[in-house]
Amino acid sequence: MKKNPLVVSILVLALALGFLTLGGLTYIYVNHHNIELTPAEFISSGEALGNPYCGWYRIYYYAPGNGDNDVNTVTEGYRGDRNRLALVEIDLAGFRDTDISDDALNELNEIFRAWELSDKNLIVRFLYDAEGNVDGKEPDSVDRIESHMDQVASVVNDHAALIYMLQGSFAGNYGEMHGGAYSDRTNMRELVSHLGLVVDQSIFLSVRTPSYYRLITMSMDPIAAENAFSGMLSTRVGLYNDGMTGSETDMGTYADVPWTDNRVYDTKGDRTQELAFQSKLCKYVPNGGEVVNPNKYNDFLNAVSAFSTMHVSYLDEDYDVSVLKKWKLYNVSTDDNYNGDTGYDYIGKHLGYRFFVSGISAELYGLFSNEATVVMTMDNLGYAPCYMPLDVQITILGTDNYTVVDTIDPGVDTRFFAPDEASQIRFNVPIDSLGKGDYTLYLKITDPVTGENIALDNINEVTGNYQDVYGLYVGHLSVDPD
Repeated sequence: MKKNPLVVSILVLALALGFLTLGGLTYIYVNHHNIELTPAEFISSGEALGNPYCGWYRIYYYAPGNGDNDVNTVTEGYRGDRNRLALVEIDLAGFRDTDISDDALNELNEIFRAWELSDKNLIVRFLYDAEGNVDGKEPDSVDRIESHMDQVASVVNDHAALIYMLQGSFAGNYGEMHGGAYSDRTNMRELVSHLGLVVDQSIFLSVRTPSYYRLITMSMDPIAAENAFSGMLSTRVGLYNDGMTGSETDMGTYADVPWTDNRVYDTKGDRTQELAFQSKLCKYVPNGGEVVNPNKYNDFLNAVSAFSTMHVSYLDEDYDVSVLKKWKLYNVSTDDNYNGDTGYDYIGKHLGYRFFVSGISAELYGLFSNEATVVMTMDNLGYAPCYMPLDVQITILGTDNYTVVDTIDPGVDTRFFAPDEASQIRFNVPIDSLGKGDYTLYLKITDPVTGENIALDNINEVTGNYQDVYGLYVGHLSVDPD
């Protein structure tokens, strides 16, 4: 049989370059070694993952200073709450005319210490009004509010690993930055800026509207990727929206007419403009809140579209009950593992980040190198990134006795694993030091604050201790000297 010269030429070229991929396998020739990488089977689980820093939350209210909030009382209060987030409201109305007492600060410390016994990350809101009418409850001066900020910061910073973000500026009805004496431009900017100065830089701040973000940061533009997570105030301020999907304007969060080119910092855009702004901004800072008022904007498909665009990572599980009921009655019909979910469950599974390993391949690192480069593709199927840094570790096990041959830190920043994008985890495998044999590759992602393994969307082919210790099985590697 006569050989096709084109096929022969392609085969010779591939062998000369040192790699060939056939039938899903990757063969590499590296410095007198034949390498074969066999990918694992990557299948989405469609299950609720329960990872930190995202999901549903409940609200808990405390008024420090009355002596009723000891560790046992607080612990009993959140027992049975399976969410990973909690919104903790701290009412300071009793101190509008004075400094916060030492007893109240000690009690605040006890409250946070009790929450540290849970598996929760806290969203904390300090406020002077819990009833929707702040008139007569706020301090008489900005200086007093800033003094209160200074006092509570000493406690907050001691629990920085627990507290994910602070919402608001202490001022306004419900502490939501509207109403009262301090919701004007000057005071709002002053209070949030001061809070940013006294609170640990690892803690995010959140403001009520995108226009407030622009006012406080004095920028018309969202965060640029090169500045993200730098610690500057503009890169720490996210959003909370307690009128989410409540109307075309999200109950006044946006304007009903578009902005024009001569706008000032706190000019509101219309829904289209503000969703586009949030789509960029909230790739780097969190966004969440409450859904309200049943209407077409929170019909299931419209809500999913909005949450994906806004990069929503947390929602109140109790409010608005009528909207949540609408989702719970909706039956999801898809061609994947979410088929048959309620709308409520589907949305809950996609709040925040949802990492899925979709592929793995090997590349020639250098024609005469002793290393091969393995490239893993990571999809984020959630609405938002994970805004907290996570540790990534690759473990190589020998298949003869399942001992650890090598552990590799690929040096990747998971905070940039954007939703609906394919990101890469690249790492070099030291072929010569491995030697001839068969090896298995595992991926583990952990939260450095708690040491907790981050659950991936993949169904793991390996169960038991290996999954718990080493993470997700991602492939099989064979090394054979020439």
